[in-house]
Amino acid sequence: MAFSPRVMLLKGPVPDHPSKGAGAWEAMLPKLGFNVQATPDPGFLYTCLADLEPSPPPVAVILAAQAGVNLAVLSYLRALYPALPILVVVPQYHEQLLAQVVVAGADMYCNDTAETSLVSTMLARMITRAGLSRALAGPLSRDGCPEQQGVWRLEGRGATLVTPDGTRLQISPNERAFLATLFNAVNHKAAHADLAYAITRHVCDPVPSAAVLGHLGVVTSRLRRKLERQGFDLPVRSVHKWGYVFTAACRVPDPVIMDLVQGRG
Repeated sequence: MAFSPRVMLLKGPVPDHPSKGAGAWEAMLPKLGFNVQATPDPGFLYTCLADLEPSPPPVAVILAAQAGVNLAVLSYLRALYPALPILVVVPQYHEQLLAQVVVAGADMYCNDTAETSLVSTMLARMITRAGLSRALAGPLSRDGCPEQQGVWRLEGRGATLVTPDGTRLQISPNERAFLATLFNAVNHKAAHADLAYAITRHVCDPVPSAAVLGHLGVVTSRLRRKLERQGFDLPVRSVHKWGYVFTAACRVPDPVIMDLVQGRG
């Protein structure tokens, strides 16, 4: 029996922004053999992926929402589903946005006015490359990443930061969101926009304002001072004009912690 590759399409809240092509793709891709499910809600997208059976049909994701949302969702999905094919829409091939989505782990990208035929070709290539057995490997879990010494980790619904030697520090919700996003990101690197979204739940421009950067700086400084009082250095480094990176070994947060960060807990 023939199968229909499944495409999850995250689109903007209104039809013509920011992706002019998303509406056409949603209408035309089924005619080319794809089973398309579109939503403007990242939470619904996460739920659909988590609910897929252990041996799902081929599946890919198109991120065609606002740029900041695309980046936040891309970082989250790439950490949980390393082999999931993800296509990101970059309006007008904005170079800075393109650099961010490449660093965050996009498999392919396209312009917001790309023809459906091009999008179809990209999806087919990504799904073929991923392979049926690797299209969705499943979320990382504690079973695959056991308790271990020598790593930074979050416990107690993320309210406790545990240092490599076992020292436990209580942290604020903003500090939890900041660290969980870094721990969960590809190579533990996250853009300013992703971190701001995790902390405030508000989408900001790909190039955040001075106020947003200042807020992130305050969160980082407070966390750094907490650790210094315990005799530790915070292994977080600023990436100039882009974001932050956690430079030490850390454990991917449990799903319940990421649910809290994503506003679902």
